Amino acid sequence: MKLIEIIDQEYKTVSEIAVEEIKTKVKESKNIELMYKIAKEYFIYEANWRSRTDEIDGGTQKKDYDKLYQTIFHHWKYAPSPAEENTYSPQLLSNDNYYRKEHTTDEKLYTPEEITSFCILAENLQSDIKFHMFGNVLSALVKYHQNRTKYTNEYTIITNHLQRDLCYLGYENTSNIRVMGNVGANPFMKMKSGNVYIEGDAQRNFAEKISGGNLILNGTVQGNVGRTQTGGTITIKKDVLGSGGGNMKRGTLIIKGSVKEDVADFMHGGIIKIYGPVNGIIGSYMEHGSIYLYDTYGSISTNFENGKIYQHDKVIWSEWRKLSGFFKKFFP
Repeated sequence: MKLIEIIDQEYKTVSEIAVEEIKTKVKESKNIELMYKIAKEYFIYEANWRSRTDEIDGGTQKKDYDKLYQTIFHHWKYAPSPAEENTYSPQLLSNDNYYRKEHTTDEKLYTPEEITSFCILAENLQSDIKFHMFGNVLSALVKYHQNRTKYTNEYTIITNHLQRDLCYLGYENTSNIRVMGNVGANPFMKMKSGNVYIEGDAQRNFAEKISGGNLILNGTVQGNVGRTQTGGTITIKKDVLGSGGGNMKRGTLIIKGSVKEDVADFMHGGIIKIYGPVNGIIGSYMEHGSIYLYDTYGSISTNFENGKIYQHDKVIWSEWRKLSGFFKKFFP
């Protein structure tokens, strides 16, 4: 079935004008249809390769992402000529001999606008059991486009029309991205550079292992944020319903709202600023770094080791103050 026919049959929740706009873009660009095929076949690969849950370790995620990126590379570098397109049926992650014609230019490369249009088409993919991995597909498409062209590094991702959440959107990101909607679980893991603005909420493990760039979330994080951060700046405009800054080494984490759970456990460095109340324990086994509090807090851990904690820019806890309290207790 052609993608135009799929749109006619399946896109019932968007307006007729929007459907016609999508169909026009698809007719004007074979690239969007190819993106659609890549996503569908990637979901089949995910379903058949192994039985897995939403929780996958970092090593497995890296392997999956690299495989997907390599496949997208093959789809465009060895894309069929126009005469072959009618019989083209890409075989995902297998049979390298299938790709017959190598293109030395970017004549078949898609545009950032086509990636945005493809996001709208994703509404039809939600029935797939592996749809949550659509975040992986978008991440790889953005990375491939950025690496293969000398043009724009600006992308718009639309998710506010989707009922299902994504995983791994923005994995290893180095681009400037605006996300219109929610970003799901494990978003912007291992982000390296770029400026990202998100007009929605996030689930668990937001910006885990980020090493650079500037990331702004204009909503709430349902789980943890900034775990193992080694650089860059994370700004959360609303609340964090999990913990913040665990195992942080460098960088800056700014939370404008409240934090429901612990802050800065095993913190090795960096700066954390929290403008709302903290309900959990602060600084468990904290070794270095600075925490700035501008509202109420639950308690400071008895396992605090080093670093500084401020309230309204005044030091309220440090290694020296911890030791002075100890001596006062036994030597009044």
